[in-house]
Amino acid sequence: EKTIKILEENPYKMIDDIEGIGFVRADLIAKKLGFEETHPLRIRAMILYLFKFITYQQGHTYLPKQGFIEMAVSKLNKDEHHIDETMVLDHIDALIKEKKLMLEEDELALRSIVKAELEIVEKIKTLHESPGAIDEAKVKSHIAAFEVEEGILYSSKQRLAILDALKNRMLIL
Repeated sequence: EKTIKILEENPYKMIDDIEGIGFVRADLIAKKLGFEETHPLRIRAMILYLFKFITYQQGHTYLPKQGFIEMAVSKLNKDEHHIDETMVLDHIDALIKEKKLMLEEDELALRSIVKAELEIVEKIKTLHESPGAIDEAKVKSHIAAFEVEEGILYSSKQRLAILDALKNRMLIL
């Protein structure tokens, strides 16, 4: 009973709650339930869906505000032109106030992605600042033995990379 009530109130909630439901499918259901093209829930759902799509598919965290507004207007209107840039901008402003989006220097970002990036940076710092303890002489001896056994010769950079990989909890090559 609760599911039906929730769907009738906001069918766009399915985008986040049900795997495999995207904006197009949720929008079809919303239209069958009588939601208008200009309904605020529709516009906000498209803004967030489009932003997530671009973020996940293209790897962009920040998008130029004006370019994103134009893209959202285009996607929302498809064949008919009920929604203009001002309407999209109003909803972007509302999403910023709701702390779902953020604006920095005329670029928009999903707050959840920015937060995740900052957490990753902190984790990298922590890993970088707490190196593992190894016996370098022993490692060098094992490397030399391995080279003889396999009939190969590492360059000095390769030996250094092996040592760094063992000394540090994280290494980016």
